[in-house]
Amino acid sequence: MFSSQRALLNPKFDGYKFHVLDAENSLSSISLPPPGITQSTVPNRNVTPSFEEVQSRIKHNHLSISRSRTNIAAYIDQGGTLVIVELGTEIRFYPVFSCPQPVSTVSVTTPIDYIVEYPVAVSLENDIWLVSDGHGWLYAVRVDPDDGGSLSGALLASFVNEDHTEGSRALPLHLHTAKYTDPQTITAIWSQHVPLPHDMSNLSGSTRDKSKHKHEYDVLCSDLPIPSSPNDSITPLNIKWRRRGETIPWDAWFDEAHNSVVLMAGSDFRGVDDVKKEEPKPAPDELAPIPRLGETLDAQPPVPPSVPPPPPYSWTQTSDSVTVVFPLPSSTPTSAIKVTIAAAHLSLLVHHPHSEDHNPASFPLPRYLRKEFWDSVDPSASFWTWDREGERPANGEPSSVGLLSLHLEKKHEGTKWSHVFRASGTDSTAPEDVEVPETIDPSELWKIRESLEKYTAALSEGEDASGLGLGKGLPSLAQGEMDEDVDSTSGTRVKLCWVRLNGEKWKDEATSWPPTATVLSKPLPNSGGFKTSLVIKQDIDGLLFEPNSQSGTQTDQDISPYSIPWIHKSTYPALAFVLASKRDLKFAYHIGARIVLAFESGRAEIGGNVYMYHSADGNRWARQSILKIGGGTAGALLGVCSVLGEDGKVHVLCLCESQLFILSNLVTG
Repeated sequence: MFSSQRALLNPKFDGYKFHVLDAENSLSSISLPPPGITQSTVPNRNVTPSFEEVQSRIKHNHLSISRSRTNIAAYIDQGGTLVIVELGTEIRFYPVFSCPQPVSTVSVTTPIDYIVEYPVAVSLENDIWLVSDGHGWLYAVRVDPDDGGSLSGALLASFVNEDHTEGSRALPLHLHTAKYTDPQTITAIWSQHVPLPHDMSNLSGSTRDKSKHKHEYDVLCSDLPIPSSPNDSITPLNIKWRRRGETIPWDAWFDEAHNSVVLMAGSDFRGVDDVKKEEPKPAPDELAPIPRLGETLDAQPPVPPSVPPPPPYSWTQTSDSVTVVFPLPSSTPTSAIKVTIAAAHLSLLVHHPHSEDHNPASFPLPRYLRKEFWDSVDPSASFWTWDREGERPANGEPSSVGLLSLHLEKKHEGTKWSHVFRASGTDSTAPEDVEVPETIDPSELWKIRESLEKYTAALSEGEDASGLGLGKGLPSLAQGEMDEDVDSTSGTRVKLCWVRLNGEKWKDEATSWPPTATVLSKPLPNSGGFKTSLVIKQDIDGLLFEPNSQSGTQTDQDISPYSIPWIHKSTYPALAFVLASKRDLKFAYHIGARIVLAFESGRAEIGGNVYMYHSADGNRWARQSILKIGGGTAGALLGVCSVLGEDGKVHVLCLCESQLFILSNLVTG
């Protein structure tokens, strides 16, 4: 699904050059109205959050954008109030709606097996906001200007996620996205933790046994009826469909072309009936054999450990040749060996006429039909030999194993072969495709060790490690940034799952579902109409992909999205490399093919940095900049989005616990 275009790669890229930004013109801040915002929720001492829940909270973006107005954003403050942020000639805050504080109907002695979620606000058309309070309630709120030019909110409808197993209590939910599917209906996508089994939920004060339970999460779709005028009634959430997985979605968005919602998470999401129930696996010390009549198990000798079979052949190589040796029964006549050596492949058939003298378990007879070599050979200079006696045993008796040796002349002298055959060490399950390591001569090992010692010494002393006059020290891109422990950990490994809004499955869901990729960056939440895109990791680069725009016709809703490849649009060279060193990375967002913004969460008293990596546009160098966000009285960074100012430029809003920072003049609108 994510295939790169070679013409868009930048193999000659040298690195990023630091560009100093004018902080006075690029960064400003304003205090939030009391009580500010917090990343803390009501603690539950009866339940310990799972690893997935902790990670979801760390990456949660508390700032939302408006779909109706390009200069509007919103957040929910510490008191549960929806606050609208308007960017005009100045920043203005409008508290428009306060979520009712939930009243628990469960006694204090009843164990509660859930954790309160973060509140979320999702913007819809016509200045409608769908607000989740984190306790299991959803509110549809309409925001209108009043006569004084201010903004105020009116409650249209209320919905509750009822717990049908414990009576009249609401179950917390995580709201991901929502949209109008018709003028009177909002379709909402939300998730919740699958409750623990009843016998485990009654455990209190100990999480040791609970930790063995595999956590699961449901993604659900609900249609919410929205009246045209305010309504005080409370409507239970209906469940249109439900999918189950082992992780919480990292992001979700609607795919209009396929009338679906896309779930991006660390696992797939299948129908609840399709989830395979794992049979309990007993521990080795829990297994006990059942004795037969008259059998004494104590007298049974211990079962020896199984010995893996030997490799089907051994091989070694020099700069100009490869030698492959197959063991055969010494009684094999030469006429039973058929060898054909071609430039690209090998055919080898051995028929042992005395099958009673041959034990297939000792070593199977080789059978290769046009088996492709790892690299080309010269057939005219290649040959084979058959040594019937092989290596005689130490007692001098005749050997029962002979050696069939293939002497292959390399077509490309000096090329180092990784394997004898191209299929070796791959996902092939054929017995002849097992990975067979090369048998290296001790003298060759000594030469390799000596050259590595010289290379390491030259590198540590800053000399030319290659010996080819390429300069001293490390390459400029890695200079001062090399960290072997984190270079391979950048990005988030995810799967993309398309779920139809009507709940029906795709025809190829079982075979091609879902695609997997490592995502380095998501599109910056915006009100300016930036396209859906993802920056995917490939080696040390970040490749910008967009959905195929040709799949936007109505007839394509019956075509599976898994069969439509995304389009490689641009490349951020070495992005995976530079992001790997950001150990406190909270958000990584991009604005099209122009810039990637990497935000650190930072500690409340110190704050964090935002790193800006501009597009190289095929050049050898690209700009990078850095600014400090948060810290001190501002607190930690909690949310990021972008809005359009009156000047038509993109302004990036950075929400901290008590202040809002505005990044300007980064890119044009």
